Amino acid sequence: MIKANLTGRGNAQQHVVRPCCRLHLNVKGFQTPWFQTPRFSSIEGMPRAAPLSLRLVFARNIRLMRIHAGMSQERMAAEAGLDRAFVGTLERGQRNISIDNIELISKAIGAPAHELMDPDLPQQRDLDVTLTRAPRTARPYPVKKRSSRRN
Repeated sequence: MIKANLTGRGNAQQHVVRPCCRLHLNVKGFQTPWFQTPRFSSIEGMPRAAPLSLRLVFARNIRLMRIHAGMSQERMAAEAGLDRAFVGTLERGQRNISIDNIELISKAIGAPAHELMDPDLPQQRDLDVTLTRAPRTARPYPVKKRSSRRN
């Protein structure tokens, strides 16, 4: 710890200033900052990741089930009778949901409601957790085809 006079006057109070990181003497005797990373001798000694909250488990599961069913958020929301923006906030885990809406979503996806809250659902159903969006099958609006020659 270093005591520093912050006002520059001799009679001012001194404040304790702590270094922002640990100091280490290198081979030549100079102090250099360094950060120590934890070293674990086995997997048992490693800290475990915190389990997901039930809201985040539900959010992940409805997104995975929707994507593997090939549905867009808009189509799933229409089948469930919900707003598409509401479904988006559910899938991001930003909103709580009522039991009635869980039932509507489970019917739209075609999965039992209790499975949507199971943390092991991706492993049980062999769902690819790397998928982030459903494949596009058709455009929602007609597109005029261009001719290959310009006139």
